[in-house]
Amino acid sequence: MKQFRIHYSGFTILLAFSFILVSLFLGCAQPVIPPSAPVTLSFSISGIVSTYTACTGYPNPNPPIQDPYEGAIVTLYQNNAVVATVLSDANGYYQIDNLSIGNYQIKARIPGLRETGIFDVAVAGTNQTVNLQAQRSWMPGELIVGFPLGTDPAEAENLLLMYGCSVISQLPVYSYISFHANIPADKIPEEMIDILEPLSQVDHAEPNYIGCGC
Repeated sequence: MKQFRIHYSGFTILLAFSFILVSLFLGCAQPVIPPSAPVTLSFSISGIVSTYTACTGYPNPNPPIQDPYEGAIVTLYQNNAVVATVLSDANGYYQIDNLSIGNYQIKARIPGLRETGIFDVAVAGTNQTVNLQAQRSWMPGELIVGFPLGTDPAEAENLLLMYGCSVISQLPVYSYISFHANIPADKIPEEMIDILEPLSQVDHAEPNYIGCGC
């Protein structure tokens, strides 16, 4: 009986060994997953800016009036630094986007009216709604300015004109010479009062308060 011998060449052995190594590698290797980019969350603060008149009409006050205001200047702060400033639209709506989690302060300024005051807002994982109201306790853009008795009304009127005011009428007040006047469009009553009251010719200056029987 003949005996058969199998002869393995060096190349065959190398090929088999390589096949075993590749098989082991493929069986043990884990898929490589690239790291995902960090997710940045951002939120918004939005709401309606409106004017609010507590009551009008004397002696019988009407119901409160609340009107959305277009063009209110809404300012957002964080740590006393301005974060964003936006204007309200025709419906009084404003929105400030791209905010991170944190504590903020917000206010609105309506030219000719009081500011709304500063409100604290905590952004903690959801969008926030903050409606802002500026109380209209006086007529926007108007002042009542009184001069001492004996003042020439023409000189008083000229003084008001020098500071950008236009006289609406002289009021029938007997304790002093009093004028109802419009103020410059870029001023609010508080600013003009600070300008006029220190003048030696002026007895007093005050907003044109809305009559209220409350």
